[in-house]
Amino acid sequence: MQRISLALNIILTIAVGILFFIVLGNKNTEEDAAPKLLSNTQLAKIKSGSKSIVYVNMDSLYAKYEYVSELKGKLEQTQKLKQKELENQYVALEREVAAFREIAQRLSQEEGEKQQAALMQKEQNLMQLREKLAAELYNSEQQMNEQLSEKITKYLQKYKKQVPYDFVLSYTKGGGILYTNDSLDITPSVIEGLNKDYKLEKETAKK
Repeated sequence: MQRISLALNIILTIAVGILFFIVLGNKNTEEDAAPKLLSNTQLAKIKSGSKSIVYVNMDSLYAKYEYVSELKGKLEQTQKLKQKELENQYVALEREVAAFREIAQRLSQEEGEKQQAALMQKEQNLMQLREKLAAELYNSEQQMNEQLSEKITKYLQKYKKQVPYDFVLSYTKGGGILYTNDSLDITPSVIEGLNKDYKLEKETAKK
């Protein structure tokens, strides 16, 4: 029976990083792809800037929004616990394999095959457990993504009362938007407002 390695590089390799792209309103892809299909009135509105477009630098938001740090901390802690659980079971299996090797020659063929089959089944169970824990981590990350997306979206809806706009684009370095006008950047004020609301929520929860 071949040696069963811990192989930590295959235990849990789920990235914890949390990535979102928030785009509110209708996308302009059809207009950009086929401008000839637009009416003269629509073209005039676009050229006149009647549609207000602003953007949020998501790289900065993820780095400075305190709620993101909290979510990442929780996810990393969950990952460590699950990884430790799996690692302990791999170590226990390694010990069983070592013990089997020591007595293998003294066992009958039937007993040896029986114990070997049991060890192989335990290895298979660990592989299934690894997949299960990975799926649980993925689901946890998806839930946290949804929570963050909901918070950002709600704040932008509230923010619109102060700064009217029709579109909020998400900008990330290396993303689909190649150029931005700094005058359309609302990132600092959005981060400030999000953190203010987050602190208020935490203070309210303590009461």
